[in-house]
Amino acid sequence: MQQRANIARTAAIETIEKFISQQRYHLFERSYFTKQEDASLYFSIVKQTTRYFRKYEFYLSYLVKRKPTAKAKACLLTAFAQLDESMQMKAHAVVFETVAIIKRSKETKTAPFINGVLQNFIRSFDQIKQALLQESFAIQQSYPDWIIAKWETQWGKEKTKEICLASNMEPSLQITLLKEEEKQSLEEQGFKLTQLEESIYHVTNPRSLFATEAYKNGAFFVQDISSALLWHILAPLPKTKFLDLCSAPGGKLFQWEYRFAQDIEQLTAIESNLFRFESLQENAKRLGSKATLLHEDITTWQTTELFDIVVLDSPCTATGTMRKNPEIKWKRTKEDINEAQVTQKNLLSHASRFVKQQGYLLYITCSLEKEENEEIISHFLQNHTSYSIVNLKNTILQKHALITNSFYRCFPSVNTMGLFAALLQNKSQ
Repeated sequence: MQQRANIARTAAIETIEKFISQQRYHLFERSYFTKQEDASLYFSIVKQTTRYFRKYEFYLSYLVKRKPTAKAKACLLTAFAQLDESMQMKAHAVVFETVAIIKRSKETKTAPFINGVLQNFIRSFDQIKQALLQESFAIQQSYPDWIIAKWETQWGKEKTKEICLASNMEPSLQITLLKEEEKQSLEEQGFKLTQLEESIYHVTNPRSLFATEAYKNGAFFVQDISSALLWHILAPLPKTKFLDLCSAPGGKLFQWEYRFAQDIEQLTAIESNLFRFESLQENAKRLGSKATLLHEDITTWQTTELFDIVVLDSPCTATGTMRKNPEIKWKRTKEDINEAQVTQKNLLSHASRFVKQQGYLLYITCSLEKEENEEIISHFLQNHTSYSIVNLKNTILQKHALITNSFYRCFPSVNTMGLFAALLQNKSQ
């Protein structure tokens, strides 16, 4: 068992070491691990270390005055993560296996140092926690200073605190169940499903969910409820011809197809990234999708067809998904937001070419930043005078408090990640 666990821990240390030394964040594929348990442990350690990277660096600075090597630092930070109460791991096992890993590396001489630091950490933890309370909120919750300052200006201190706490939660997993008859089968296999909305369920214990026959047979797909609820925006609109842009991995596409099967006669999906396109193809095959999938760049794609509804799920900084992707905290910069704006303005302008007269254009991002949301819409409307914003009115969405100033906005919370959407209509004659 210890040897197996060390496979996961060794891989986790390697991932964090590369992040420290090279600023590269590259995760091992699940297929690397022969056992599902090893993969789960690996991802838990890496995500926890990344989520609280800055806090764990503070722990290290409290205990160690000299600068450790990248490998030694990775060993210590991943061990701090495993010693966190939320991980529920035995301290002696974490220390023993971390030291064993460093002994087998080229830095075997640092094993006594690693052991000493970890033993001191366990003994001094109460003092360290008290010292942490004297530090800034950014250090305590492990966020870059610039993003805390930005969010406080944008959303206020209290909302920023809510966003940060929610974004540090373990991600929840929600599915859209296409075949309701499979619900009983999944529950009989030990999965706990809690219904959030029609056909949308929270899965409390998702381990091994993707090894089930229900998954393989296309009974469900994974989608956060913040995205799954978007279909309510489009429900009352004409949608005979439907175009989904930047479509991979396909969650929204399959939601449209499931909800509007009786209305849509032509469903087309476009994805420019080949790797993501292949993922879209695999998902579509598993779910039995009848959508037409195109590997195209929407900025150069030529068609004479116009569509009733065009959806653009735009590339963005994804700051609303830190709960699932904590590395975004450390990978993103202020400059990334400016670069995203350029891309978003360009893509939205191109997307508008495909909307028929009186048709609709739905713009979506998973960013929390106004520069990528309201400002993009404002810029678009100034330069495309035939378009106007549509007032969103839906009792389901209003129940979830997701309609603000005509926009759909979802903040990170217990059940959701961050999402923004705006509905535009082409009123040209």
